[in-house]
Amino acid sequence: MKSNDEDSKDTIRRKSNRTDDCWIIFRSHLIKMTATRVAIVHIFQKAEEPLSAQDVFEISNLSLATIYRTIKTLQEIRFLRQSHIKKDTVYYEI
Repeated sequence: MKSNDEDSKDTIRRKSNRTDDCWIIFRSHLIKMTATRVAIVHIFQKAEEPLSAQDVFEISNLSLATIYRTIKTLQEIRFLRQSHIKKDTVYYEI
């Protein structure tokens, strides 16, 4: 059985691999990795639960239009997926 420390290391490795995966996925789709996109990807990577666009807005203070465009792009390349809908709010996760 794994200790909490080992679980934490596994989580960090998985999240680190996701960042590497993100770069590979973006490059393979010829999509530019802008600072804004990186910031949004990191927000989703750090999240312990699915986030709405409004959640990302409150964390990042980026414009909602930029967040929605980035979410759409991340969904198109299958890096981000729609998780569930609660009371007219859509949530996303990696």
